[in-house]
Amino acid sequence: MNKDQLTAISPIDGRYGEQTSQLKSIFSEYGLMSYRLLVEIEWFIHLSNQSSINELPKLSANMKKNIFKIHKNFSLQEANKVKRIEAKTNHDVKAVEYYLKDAISLFTSLKKYREFIHFGCTSEDINNIAYGLMIRDASKKIFEGKYKEFANQLRNKAHKYASVAMISRTHGQIATPTTLGKEFANFLFRIEKILEVLEKIQIRG
Repeated sequence: MNKDQLTAISPIDGRYGEQTSQLKSIFSEYGLMSYRLLVEIEWFIHLSNQSSINELPKLSANMKKNIFKIHKNFSLQEANKVKRIEAKTNHDVKAVEYYLKDAISLFTSLKKYREFIHFGCTSEDINNIAYGLMIRDASKKIFEGKYKEFANQLRNKAHKYASVAMISRTHGQIATPTTLGKEFANFLFRIEKILEVLEKIQIRG
């Protein structure tokens, strides 16, 4: 165990840090900033599509491309800029808002609409959608794939050892005969049920 693991906040990023490293880009503070930034951008575009808001015209394809580029290029270096803003605002969501306002100000076509960033929103409007997207992406991009990989391994072993007899146990006592393949199949059935549930879950804001 290295020094970083010993100073971790929890076993998730400490003892089991290597096993959970794929989750860092999603569930870390950097990941949260990135998702908040995406939600702010999507809300800004949504507002521009409202004909009732005369002061904010519908964004052109090029304008949308430029604003999404801000999110695409959001790196750890950019995240540090957000932290520097937060040191002044003492508010994490407001820091993302100000960062985005500064970022779109670099585009002449967008600069004059910067005050519509976060318009009509509370921090919770941004946060609950960001957290939902984090859970959705972790499930779809990581968890489901891992479960399916594990299910395939169990399926192969269930077939491979279908005829290998063994003694089953109940309450630690010897019980009826079974096969090793059947026991693997029991776990496969449970994993498949978990997958069915995961695939049906709808994450809402």
